[in-house]
Amino acid sequence: MNDVMRIDSSEVKRLRQSSAEVHYFGPEIEVPDPLLKMQDAAFIFEKFFALPRQSQELFCAIFMDDGRHVLGVEKVHMGGAASVEVAHHELFKRCLVHSASRMIVSHNHPTGECLPSLDDLQLTWRIANIGKRLGIELEDHLVFSFDGVASIRDYFEREKYSLEDDYDGSQLESIADRILQDPIPPYSLKKTKKIQQSELLLALSEPGIHVPKILIEPRDEALVFEKSFKLSALKKETVCAIFMDKAGRIVGLEKIPLKRETEEAFYYEFFRLCLKHNALDMVVARNAMSEQDIRPSMTDLLLAWNLAHLGTGVDVHLSDYLILSEDGFESVYAYFLREEYSPEEDYDGSGLKTIENRIQEKPLGPFSLSD
Repeated sequence: MNDVMRIDSSEVKRLRQSSAEVHYFGPEIEVPDPLLKMQDAAFIFEKFFALPRQSQELFCAIFMDDGRHVLGVEKVHMGGAASVEVAHHELFKRCLVHSASRMIVSHNHPTGECLPSLDDLQLTWRIANIGKRLGIELEDHLVFSFDGVASIRDYFEREKYSLEDDYDGSQLESIADRILQDPIPPYSLKKTKKIQQSELLLALSEPGIHVPKILIEPRDEALVFEKSFKLSALKKETVCAIFMDKAGRIVGLEKIPLKRETEEAFYYEFFRLCLKHNALDMVVARNAMSEQDIRPSMTDLLLAWNLAHLGTGVDVHLSDYLILSEDGFESVYAYFLREEYSPEEDYDGSGLKTIENRIQEKPLGPFSLSD
């Protein structure tokens, strides 16, 4: 039997207002700790949100750490009688709020059976792929209706389906056909042990520093990096970031630790800091380690591409990626603009090789830091 976690509501330090529906644990609440069974997750969703009995589609999530300890339970979106539009950026924002590395999501079918549709499979594929690149694992996607609950993970396992082997989601149509032809019997909620309804404790860190300046030009951004970190003079490889609100006002300046256990953890840190500063926009920069190193390399292009792509999943925009040296600075996005290239539209990064070649053939910089 799982241990039981009890959290006293007096531990709340600071609560942040949110458009999402957040639940707080009270002192007498019991939830499985850790959460190991799909049926336990199903009952949490049922008890929190009464998903089988809703007349509108709801999209909900359980957020967990690596040990599957429950960190949060939230209703992320509400839709109509037949569908719910899920904004990925809101879901992954909530992951960052809870410092979650795992999650289980769910939604209900108010007007039909709990058979997963092709749209459900495609949504699962998109969330899992964004999560993988952020180091956040989607453990399952549950579909509720009056007749019980279905696990999309069960269907993927039955069909021996691998997200890694289906880079564009093209195999999902055949799985949807198989679901209609041979559905797995739904799980009955009545056979699962009862879990008390509860609310979720959420304690958030204090907001970061604020600098009253609006950034418009790449030179402004480069000067902020230079004055704040003396980036061009540093002898050790350093990556920094400016975080901004949607008006371009600086809300945070940070050095990004380079030593991370995984590549996913490195990218995760950028978006964790975006959340810390309530930022919707960021500029990233590194220092050049030699005279030749100021030219954007494939490593730089890939970093910019990954941050731009992942940013679409959490509603954060990457405005530029700069490289600073004592001779001036280079802008990766200046090359993107020249080649009319959009990283968000290049789903696999295949267009970066052409840009790398063009940088070598016809460099634009370095640009001067002085007017």
